[in-house]
Amino acid sequence: MLTKRHLNPYFMRLFYYMKNIGGAFFVPFFIFMGLIPILNYLEYTITGVSLDLYFNISQHAQQLMPFFSVWHVLFVLRESVEAEGYEWFYMKQQGIKLSDVLGILSINFMLITGLFIFYNQLFYNVIFYTSSGPLHISMWWEYVRILSICFLFLGITYGVTNLFKSITPTILLLLIYTLASIVFYADFPLLFFKYEVMSWELLLDHYLFLVLAGGAFFFVGWCASKKYY
Repeated sequence: MLTKRHLNPYFMRLFYYMKNIGGAFFVPFFIFMGLIPILNYLEYTITGVSLDLYFNISQHAQQLMPFFSVWHVLFVLRESVEAEGYEWFYMKQQGIKLSDVLGILSINFMLITGLFIFYNQLFYNVIFYTSSGPLHISMWWEYVRILSICFLFLGITYGVTNLFKSITPTILLLLIYTLASIVFYADFPLLFFKYEVMSWELLLDHYLFLVLAGGAFFFVGWCASKKYY
């Protein structure tokens, strides 16, 4: 009974957050269930299940999934920091909670997970023979890569928006970081895009740092969410 009494207001709060987004709510569905699969399918019709298809999936996932994974969070945070009368939230200490942010994110998380379940079945037990020997592809490692980048983007979104009390600098930072990662990925190690097969070594050498950076942004956002200025 106690759990039900707490869960019902939580899910109703998430429902109204989503309702306030309007038609923009469906944009990630178009990206995750429409655009990305179509781009993958076009490559599949040319090369079949191949390394080229793997890199096509990895490339489009890294380019599109991180930004659109925080799409809903951006719009909900805007209501918390930019909408008329938002000062009331800080006076009453009833601004959007971190648990709300994670609940909102779970919608796109499920879409991403569904895609990678399909990708994993597509590459299940497939071994490619390269000049350096046999190469076994695990799409779950690619899934870990995307989750690491998405966590960084979520941390940036939560931290920068609460720090500046506006989503404008957040969107600019995310777009600039995404474009820089795509264009200059070979020159700067702190950029998230990597055009190579994901592995345990790559996780430790590169993506673990992105996760830690995301945690740091979360901490900044948590501190900033307690202040109104």
